[in-house]
Amino acid sequence: MNKIKNTFRAGVAVAAGLVAMYSCTDTWDEHYETPVSLNYNGTTLQALEEKTPDFAKVVKAYGYDRELSSDNIYTIWAPQDFDISQYVDENGNAIEDSAEVVKQFIKNHIARYARSYNGKDQAFNLMNEKRGGMSADGKFGSSDIVENNIACKNGVLHIIATQNPYSYNLFELIAKQFKDDTDEGKDTLS
Repeated sequence: MNKIKNTFRAGVAVAAGLVAMYSCTDTWDEHYETPVSLNYNGTTLQALEEKTPDFAKVVKAYGYDRELSSDNIYTIWAPQDFDISQYVDENGNAIEDSAEVVKQFIKNHIARYARSYNGKDQAFNLMNEKRGGMSADGKFGSSDIVENNIACKNGVLHIIATQNPYSYNLFELIAKQFKDDTDEGKDTLS
């Protein structure tokens, strides 16, 4: 009787292992899909400088250029149309709080690993720990993808039409409202 139970258990374990192995293969490949060929012979930062110079100026002004010219692999969704004067002055110097701009603007357009647009819905974490996604209809968030899959030495660049809006959580909204409030006595608010 024990021999039959042990044989049955071994058979179930092997079957479960085979099912798990074959079911994970497709999703694993899709999740870590990389571009087929290198079509830009440079780093993502160099591609930014050529394709979206305004976004590259912001990246440089806030010191994130070192990261994008490193060996780490990133996907960048660079906006073509945004108000650069919010972030950089005429001389290319930062004009805002650098930690806030890096988190809410720069990292809101960058994710780790190479993520190609493949015509399917995709969701992932952005560098600022928010959720981002590309939709099957050619959008990144609410912005249209103008040019996609520019494969670079250290990642992939996608050009989007407009800036991806930052998604505030409840605590960030309260802090923003407190910072923007100019009323006297706000230091007594809890």
